[in-house]
Amino acid sequence: MQIDTTRLSQAEALLWKRFGITRPDEIDLDAIAHDLGLTVRRRLLNGADARLVAVDGRGIVTVNNQTHPKRQRFSIGHEIGHWLRDREGEGLTACSKSDVSPANQKAKSVEADANVFSSDLILPPYLVGPAIRNRPPTIDLVLDLSVLFDASIPATAIRAVRMAPGPAAVVVHTMSGKKWWFENLAWPINDYRIVQDVHHDSPTMDLLYRGSPRDKTRDQKERGDRWLTGKDAHRLDVQVQSVKRQGDTVLTILRLPR
Repeated sequence: MQIDTTRLSQAEALLWKRFGITRPDEIDLDAIAHDLGLTVRRRLLNGADARLVAVDGRGIVTVNNQTHPKRQRFSIGHEIGHWLRDREGEGLTACSKSDVSPANQKAKSVEADANVFSSDLILPPYLVGPAIRNRPPTIDLVLDLSVLFDASIPATAIRAVRMAPGPAAVVVHTMSGKKWWFENLAWPINDYRIVQDVHHDSPTMDLLYRGSPRDKTRDQKERGDRWLTGKDAHRLDVQVQSVKRQGDTVLTILRLPR
């Protein structure tokens, strides 16, 4: 495997230079944490998804064992990010559900930086790129990558959208409307905004109200004004695919023509 080491993020450099990781199944977060001086524990946490305690140059990461195992992995990666980037001496850091979230990667904050670190640790671009193999960022691709990298669907969707060559976005809707969204750098943010509610004519509407978890729509073209507001959105064709999540939630990937 040939790697341009000058383009690796801090998390990728840790995987490649320190541990020589060349396959997704080698990313053992508990072992990585241990090598860095951290002990990982899984216990019930009230009011937090993860907690980091630093004492005498070592640390204990506690993750909420009531969350999904893939979310626990993201939480461990988040706390490793704090340990390497933000730790100052000894103390306690408790991170809430909103802090530890793959959706929180664009804000300029310590927590957002820790989320980016975790995403790069679990879904390192130097391994994700070859796994994508020029496939477009669809839900089908995300589900495959999610299994391969043992990562959550939201985190994997954001990674796929980040690495897409053309304008793409992830958006999560509930029956109450848009919950969160993420647009890649190619997205024309000044031209188009994602709508607040799922359009009644979109197949995603039926998925939202009648689908079961993991049900998905076909990757297909839809009228732009079903999903976007902006000048001449109705003249645009948007490539759309959605997947049902737990509860009344759907996650959708949108692709604009390049």
